[in-house]
Amino acid sequence: MAKQDKQLVELLGEYRTNVDGKGRVGLGSFRQQFDDQVVMVKMDGYLAIMRPELFSTVSKGIRQKVAVDTPDNVSRLFDPRIQEFKRYFYKNASFVSLDAQGRMTVPAHMREELHLVSDVVWAGCGDMLELWQAKKYDDREAIWRVQNGPAKMLDIFADVPPPVADDNGSADLTPHNQV
Repeated sequence: MAKQDKQLVELLGEYRTNVDGKGRVGLGSFRQQFDDQVVMVKMDGYLAIMRPELFSTVSKGIRQKVAVDTPDNVSRLFDPRIQEFKRYFYKNASFVSLDAQGRMTVPAHMREELHLVSDVVWAGCGDMLELWQAKKYDDREAIWRVQNGPAKMLDIFADVPPPVADDNGSADLTPHNQV
C-alpha cells in the first residue's frame, strides 16, 4: 500500500542525528510518514521539509494571494515585494528523493549557509519537519524558555481567525480582517 493511502499522522517530537560526509541525513522515525520524495524549502535559519501535497497547498495559497487574474491585480506583477518573496520562496524550494535508507541529500550550498555539517535536529511541526543545526536549535530553545515561551504559546493565536475552507476543502489564506 502506498503511503499516501495511509492516514497521515502528525509529525511530532524531535530527533537528533548527523549529516554524513556526503551531505545525507536520515529522517529517523519520521521516515514512515513520507513517500520517496519530499519538498525541501530553505527558510530563515532552517530547512522545512514537507510532503509534496502540503507544498502544493502552500504554493496554491501563495499563487492566490499574488494572482494577476483581473485588471485590478496587474500591479502585483510589478510589485518588487511580491516578486522578491516569490523569488526567495521558489528558488529555495526543491523536490528531493529519499534513498533506500530513508536519507535525503541536502545540497552543498544549503548545508554551508545553514551550517548543517554535523549535528542536526529534526523538529516535528505537525504537518512538516524542520531541520536545524543542533547548536542553533538548542540556543533558540533556551532563549524561548527564558522568555517564558511555554506560558505564552497560545497567545500567538489570539488574533488569528480560523481558516475558511473553499468548495474543494482548501483553506482560504486571505486575511479576514481586510476590507
